[in-house]
Amino acid sequence: AVIAAFIMYFIISGFNKTAALLSLPLSILAFSFPPSLGFIWGHWPSLLSQSFLVLLFWSVMRMDMKHAYVLMALALSATALTHTSETIFAFIFLALFFGMKLAAKKLSKNDIKNIAFFMIIFFAVIGYYFIIFQNTWSKSQPYSFIIEPVWEGNPGFYIAGFGLLLVPMIAGMILSMPRLKYLHVSLILAFAMLISGFLNYIGFGLRSFQIRFFWSIYLSVFLGFGLYMLLKLIIKKWNFVYTSVLFVILVV
Repeated sequence: AVIAAFIMYFIISGFNKTAALLSLPLSILAFSFPPSLGFIWGHWPSLLSQSFLVLLFWSVMRMDMKHAYVLMALALSATALTHTSETIFAFIFLALFFGMKLAAKKLSKNDIKNIAFFMIIFFAVIGYYFIIFQNTWSKSQPYSFIIEPVWEGNPGFYIAGFGLLLVPMIAGMILSMPRLKYLHVSLILAFAMLISGFLNYIGFGLRSFQIRFFWSIYLSVFLGFGLYMLLKLIIKKWNFVYTSVLFVILVV
């Protein structure tokens, strides 16, 4: 989980380095109450799978690397073999990312090649386990539509749990929307994981509440970017000193 938080920093730094530094302290909340219950109450398969999910985000961002599809396939396969429900959330991100690329007419031949090889390797790796999964978990816990606003019997994490931090986070969310056209992974994954965390309203229940354990990592770009853009309205000549001071304040 700690490594995943730092990988998210590198993902966001590709979008905006100042926003990345200001985003990083929010990940500390993953180890505070109540998100820390994922660790304390034994949701370890989900947490480990979500760490591989962060690796998938990074590998998609680095699709220009030679044989990038191998790393993408390994990361996605790891989510399926560790805790399969996170693979569904991974596909939500992938559909949003490549769907937006297609809509923007930026889906290249290299992208299509990566997607094809990536999916072939993925299904080859998980094929044997998928047959077992189909005959065990998928039958004992089948999907059913149910609206579940509260995680009954569990002190789950809710969006209001961010408290006053929601102000810059919402600002970052709004201000980042025009920049979605640049297709940066950090923004698309944040929106994808925000949506995933609310799928408890259409039947994903426990699985959506689990994804919220890492909300402070996934949504950190909104805080960093929101604070940066809001403060730039006051401070015209931004420098690293302001970033450093604010970083320390946020950590505290």
